[in-house]
Amino acid sequence: MPDNQNSNRLSRNNRSRDEKASNNTQRKSFERQKTEIQSGYPAGYPLNPVSSKTSIRENVVNWSDVWRVVRKNIILLILIVLLCGFGYGFGKSFLDPAQYESTATIFLTPKFTQEGELDQSSISTNRTLLSNAIALMSRENIMVQAAQEVGNMTPEQIRDTLTVEPIAGTELISITSTTSDPQVSKNIVDATVSAFIETMKDNLNLDNITVVDQPKLNFESVSTPVYIYILQGATVGLIIDAVYVFIRVVMDKRLKTKEEAERYLGVPVFVVLPDIGKR
Repeated sequence: MPDNQNSNRLSRNNRSRDEKASNNTQRKSFERQKTEIQSGYPAGYPLNPVSSKTSIRENVVNWSDVWRVVRKNIILLILIVLLCGFGYGFGKSFLDPAQYESTATIFLTPKFTQEGELDQSSISTNRTLLSNAIALMSRENIMVQAAQEVGNMTPEQIRDTLTVEPIAGTELISITSTTSDPQVSKNIVDATVSAFIETMKDNLNLDNITVVDQPKLNFESVSTPVYIYILQGATVGLIIDAVYVFIRVVMDKRLKTKEEAERYLGVPVFVVLPDIGKR
């Protein structure tokens, strides 16, 4: 008898538990249906757009946006590159006129004794002269004499155009003048070499300086080619284009896809109207 009572009590407890679980399920289902009826959206859909606004722009810069801006503004971007390239190229060539060089080479001939042997003192003198060639060639008295011969130029202007360099491994000295006029460059080298040889002969009694290469008229410019300046300007234009595209992409806050609209508004998108302007 007690066993039957316990069995009946357990059966009633199980039925009560099942009824409560069923009631909870029905109540949740009713609440979900009520929410759908009131809001018009599926139950469980995020209805708080504020919380999703921050995530919509997490990956705002993507290649599709970049390509869209580039394609839309392709003419403007090309014009920027062309203007920067040709503007800088021709502007630079106009502000910096073409430069022309003229070069002479002198040789310090070693002396020989009466016995036909090499004069060691002349070798020592030549080495000293080579090591001090730049300072000796730029001496004030030589520059003054060269300026007088060239005319219309000061000794400082003559000095600024000159490049004097010993040729490594030899007893040769290269004298180069660079100006915007080929004839002026040649005249400066001629005058400087003549003044140098004459001064060395008068002051140091050196008569073993020989001009190996006479200065020549050179009409080939040594300036940077215009196309290099154009490429440099075009590179700047490309950088400007990249900055422009980046700013346009970052500043574009429009919703461009169905998914972005749903995440931003927190409501489903049921209808998408076509862009009639693209037809």
